[in-house]
Amino acid sequence: METKMLPTVEALDLKISNLITNNALEYSTNWDKAQHKYDTFLTNKNIKHWTIPSKETQYFEFLHDFNSIIHEEFYINLIKWEKNYSIKKIQSELNEFMRYYNFERPINKGFNKGKTPIEVIMSTKDKDFPLPLWFYVDSIKDGDKMW
Repeated sequence: METKMLPTVEALDLKISNLITNNALEYSTNWDKAQHKYDTFLTNKNIKHWTIPSKETQYFEFLHDFNSIIHEEFYINLIKWEKNYSIKKIQSELNEFMRYYNFERPINKGFNKGKTPIEVIMSTKDKDFPLPLWFYVDSIKDGDKMW
């Protein structure tokens, strides 16, 4: 959030006032003195955090669509062409795919069909609409291997 999402949001002149996540462990554990570090970070940035149970799938339809796209267009191709990628190389390739996904790849269904995600974001940024933004956090270490 701090190293990828906030700098990107600021560069696009957007403001995050609310954040919705599922209630998975990464958003509800890691307690330090009875205060969740993630919630403390969001509070310090004046961002309200809302969690929704993971089983409430209707709220995460966009995420499920995104997961299908990244599986079909990124991971399947990665596995076809290379068997010995390091975690660092996979992260680098994933970052490139995310740039392509957000800035070049047209949306293939729904109201925004034919537009890129960045076009949708920029056309609605002054209208205070909720927008799904997808970021992956780089948590790899040098020398890590996937296979």
